[in-house]
Amino acid sequence: MRTCVGCRQCHPATEFVRLAMRRDDDQTVVVIDHRRTMSGRGAWLHPDPDCLGTAIQRKAFARAFRIGGLTVDADLLSREIESVAKQRGRQQSATKEQVAEDMSTP
Repeated sequence: MRTCVGCRQCHPATEFVRLAMRRDDDQTVVVIDHRRTMSGRGAWLHPDPDCLGTAIQRKAFARAFRIGGLTVDADLLSREIESVAKQRGRQQSATKEQVAEDMSTP
């Protein structure tokens, strides 16, 4: 179980996107850890633009990563979150179609 840094709801980790920190030039930025293997602390977020907006507004990433002066590129994260949400939506609809097909009688 993980807690979303945006809405603060607990759900299984499979429902979340893991965010991690990466050093770019002389800045530390928040990026999506698609493989969930980046080292260091992670933060968990629903793939929902509303949760991202709430997390940015609450400055939740600085607290989650325990680091001050953290740069959060809201536009980049928003585009990536929307991409993940669309991809997961396609996967869920394909799974539902497969279940419906498997349950139908010939």
